[in-house]
Amino acid sequence: MDPGGNDVQFESVGARASHADRGGQAGARAAPQDVFAFLADLENWPRWQSDMKGTSLADGPRGEVGAVYRYVSKAMGMTFDSTVRLTRVDAPREIAFEGTWTGMIRPDGRYLVEPAPEGSRVTLNPHPQVRGIGRLMEPLIAFMGRRLNKEHLEALRRELEKA
Repeated sequence: MDPGGNDVQFESVGARASHADRGGQAGARAAPQDVFAFLADLENWPRWQSDMKGTSLADGPRGEVGAVYRYVSKAMGMTFDSTVRLTRVDAPREIAFEGTWTGMIRPDGRYLVEPAPEGSRVTLNPHPQVRGIGRLMEPLIAFMGRRLNKEHLEALRRELEKA
C-alpha cells in the first residue's frame, strides 16, 4: 500500500506467440467514465507514457472510432513518427487501436476499464507487431515492453488520481 492509501497490483496478461505482447493491470481512485475518457483521447499519451514525446489528432473525431492520431515516440534508441487509428471505442469499457508500420514495428493494442472498489481497474494490453529483423529482436522487445508497461501503469494511476 502506498502512502496515499492506493493499493496498486500489477498482473501479467497472457502473451500471444505472434506478438511482442506486454500487458498489465492497475487500480486507480478515479471513476470509470473519467478513466475511459482520458484513455480514449490518445493526445494524453505523453502525460503517462514516458516514451511518447508527442501526439496530436490528425483526422476524425477525437476519441471516437476512426480517429487518427500522429505520434512521436522514442524507444530502444530509435525514434518512431507514425500514426495510430482507434478501431474500437466501446464506452465506458474498451478502447482498441492499431497503427501503421514504422520500420519493423506496428503498434496495436487495447485498454479495458472496469469498475472496482477503489474506483477503476485498468488493463493495458499493447502488443506491437514486429516484422523482418524485428522478429529476431522479439524477446528483447517483449522484455523491454513489459518493463515499460509497468512504468506506464504507475504513471497512469498517478495522472488519473491528480484530478
